[in-house]
Amino acid sequence: MDIPAPWLWVSGVFFAIAILTNLVMIFVLITLKNKMTEVSDKVGGLVSSLKETGDKVAKLAGRIEETTASVKDKSEKVLVSASTAVDTITGRAGLIAAVLGTAMALARARSSRAKKSKKD
Repeated sequence: MDIPAPWLWVSGVFFAIAILTNLVMIFVLITLKNKMTEVSDKVGGLVSSLKETGDKVAKLAGRIEETTASVKDKSEKVLVSASTAVDTITGRAGLIAAVLGTAMALARARSSRAKKSKKD
């Protein structure tokens, strides 16, 4: 049995196309692998950079928390000092008012005694 010549030509052309297609696919796969390696390296760098940034943010958050606590403590101390000062001033003002009231009462009493003495 003899194979017809056109059949051999068609088979040869498709065989050549299959070889070229396989070579192109191998080239594409190698190129794709290289690109994926580059991207993987860049992603690894980004991941480590993000971890460093996360650590810095965590440290900063700790500092902010410490600062907030310190400001709160100092604010409370200032509030207590102000409250104590107001209480002291209020107490002294009350004492001064009492002294002035007593002095005015004594002055009135003297004044009324002086008027009585002059009438007598």
